[in-house]
Amino acid sequence: LSVTVHSVEGDTTYRALNDAVVSGAQSRIYDFGFSVDGSKLYKFRADGLILATPAGSTAYSLSAGGPVVDPESECVIFTPICPHALFNRSTLFCADKTITVSTDSDYSGEVYLTIDGGAPIRIHKTDTVSVSRSTYYTELIQTDERNFYDIVDSKFMQSRN
Repeated sequence: LSVTVHSVEGDTTYRALNDAVVSGAQSRIYDFGFSVDGSKLYKFRADGLILATPAGSTAYSLSAGGPVVDPESECVIFTPICPHALFNRSTLFCADKTITVSTDSDYSGEVYLTIDGGAPIRIHKTDTVSVSRSTYYTELIQTDERNFYDIVDSKFMQSRN
């Protein structure tokens, strides 16, 4: 993913292999704005949100209630973290879409962007974060004969024991 923070100081772009997470420093609910390809701004309340690649779908996004996505799929997975609404669930978007996230201008507290679990990046209330398909790609090697579904199944079985 290409993740760009748009701020008054200028734009800064990062790359994510697995996910980009926008969340507060404290366990509290924030108001977020969310749009796809410049659509009308959708607002929701949550502790944060995860934008994941199919490769990252079985990590934090899955733990937050997101789907398992075949790694050969070309999509971006949106998963809210502890949403404050009954029907606010994960959504898959076509990889060619640009997703823009903003924080409500009236929020108090600190909001951060974390790329692939790295060091948190402070997001100010006037900043927006845009996520789109990166021009970079990663080729992964397969080390054994098991396919993706065999690996997922074995990991689910391990967690049951």
